[in-house]
Amino acid sequence: MPRALLPYRPSMSDEQKTQLAEILERMLSGVDGDALLFLGKAETLTRTPMEPSIYLDLNYRREIERRQKIAFGESLTDSTVKDNPVSPNYIHPR
Repeated sequence: MPRALLPYRPSMSDEQKTQLAEILERMLSGVDGDALLFLGKAETLTRTPMEPSIYLDLNYRREIERRQKIAFGESLTDSTVKDNPVSPNYIHPR
């Protein structure tokens, strides 16, 4: 992931952004791990859609929103729901 797309808080200095990027790179790369599980080439990997009942539970959604704001200073985007292929889509008559 390009460093420009990392979830920086608006108040972070360039030094803090660099430190966060390095921490995330080490964490996500598995450099500090005891073992790695190879699942295949990156271009062949897929992501399982998020189960709608998880984010349609209002109490759970509020808690996730709260944590997102604490960690990154912003809310979850509505695209989390809209872009999920298993999200229920309701048709409202006009």
